[in-house]
Amino acid sequence: MKDRSSVRLDNNEKAMQLAVKVYEKTYNYLKLFDTMLQKGVVESYSLILVMSKYSDLGNFLRKKKRRSDLLIEIDDESQIHTLICSETEVGGGFYFYKRLSDELYRKEEYEMIASVLSIESPINDIWEIIYDVTSPFIELGFNGHQPQDIVLNRYKCK
Repeated sequence: MKDRSSVRLDNNEKAMQLAVKVYEKTYNYLKLFDTMLQKGVVESYSLILVMSKYSDLGNFLRKKKRRSDLLIEIDDESQIHTLICSETEVGGGFYFYKRLSDELYRKEEYEMIASVLSIESPINDIWEIIYDVTSPFIELGFNGHQPQDIVLNRYKCK
């Protein structure tokens, strides 16, 4: 029998609503990046789902991202944002997140959590990407204090 006390994508309305918001707000960008990947314009990109209790997270991320990175607000009330970073593999996404996280904590004393998904092959279905980035993010962000603040993953075409 599954543990029903833990919040997961499959057992929580708020978690499902978050996944739908991520899908709706990133769909066109992910299709564009998928096309660029298929045409060889980019070799990879990362999808980084970020959350913090810091009320000005969007502006903080806007100032720190590269010009080529896309910043998308997912939920302003919960301070959840997505970054889509071109030419960034999972390791690069991890180090970028750690720099951001460390700086936010030093300057504002707020912590962040993130799920980083590296995409290096064409997407079969956008929902696969959304599931692969959102499911571990929910495990981190909705279940109290976890010993980790980031989950790294690679999209593998099935």
